[in-house]
Amino acid sequence: MNQNFNTAHGILALCALILSTLSVLNGFVVQNAKKLSTSVNTIIFIKITHYLTGIATLFCAAASLCYGFDKRSFRVWIGNDAAIHALMAITWVFTISVSLNFWITSMSRLQHLL
Repeated sequence: MNQNFNTAHGILALCALILSTLSVLNGFVVQNAKKLSTSVNTIIFIKITHYLTGIATLFCAAASLCYGFDKRSFRVWIGNDAAIHALMAITWVFTISVSLNFWITSMSRLQHLL
C-alpha cells in the first residue's frame, strides 16, 4: 500500500475512489430522502452534499489523470510531449465544462429557493 499511494497521482486516485463511493451512497440516501425525512431543509442538505461530493470526485479524478499523464512510463509510451499536453488540456476542458453545468444548475436551483 505504501508503494501505491505515495505520489500525487495515487493519492488523488484514492481520494476520487473514496469520494465516488460517498457520492453513490449519498445518491441512495437522496433517492429515499422523502421516505426518511419530512423536512424539506434536510432533503435539500442531503442533495447538496451529494452534488458537492460528485463534483469533488470529478476534480480529483481529473487531477489524478493529469498526474498519470505526467508519469515517465506514460511519457515513454506516448513518445510526444505535445500529445501529453493536449490530453491534459482536453481533460481539463471536459472537467470544467461539466462543472460549469453543475454550477449553473446549482445557482438556478438556489435562486428558486430564495
